Amino acid sequence: MSWMRDLAQTYDSCVEAVGKETGNNSVPLIPICHTTQQAHIEIVIDGKGDFLRASVVPKEDARTIIPCTEKSSGRTSGSAPHPLCDKLQRVWKK
Repeated sequence: MSWMRDLAQTYDSCVEAVGKETGNNSVPLIPICHTTQQAHIEIVIDGKGDFLRASVVPKEDARTIIPCTEKSSGRTSGSAPHPLCDKLQRVWKK
């Protein structure tokens, strides 16, 4: 078998574990095109984009799986931000 087929079979056999952590300080299996980032605040919006609520995320729950692109996941600088999940220094209300 080719290494790509082996890789696909390995991923398929582990798909039920995606997003689950197996122990203390373990990193969950991440879906394709995703990465992790520390989230300090959780913001909830409705389907129209209206703000509903916000809360502080406990430190032990801060690791959050977010979508990314190949370019944005390995960037050190440049114009390839993570969609909707880039680090925000301030949020200004209009």
